[in-house]
Amino acid sequence: MILQTADGELLVGTGPDYLGAQGYVIEIDDELEVTGFWENDEFKVSTITNLADGSTIALRDELGRPFWSGAARGGGNGKQQ
Repeated sequence: MILQTADGELLVGTGPDYLGAQGYVIEIDDELEVTGFWENDEFKVSTITNLADGSTIALRDELGRPFWSGAARGGGNGKQQ
């Protein structure tokens, strides 16, 4: 996903298939707050919050492992309201 920021465009890793499977929809022009970390010149997203409706989805566990990989699966789907 490419986000428009105050500093320009930012390529972020989100696991788009995982987002869709969780039913979390992001529309063009949605204002988002993202947390995460840099890895291999890409910002890996840990959580996304849609500022319009307050919905949040967690994409990675506390160690940065993505929920769509077997290493992070331990219950829960990461989706919060």
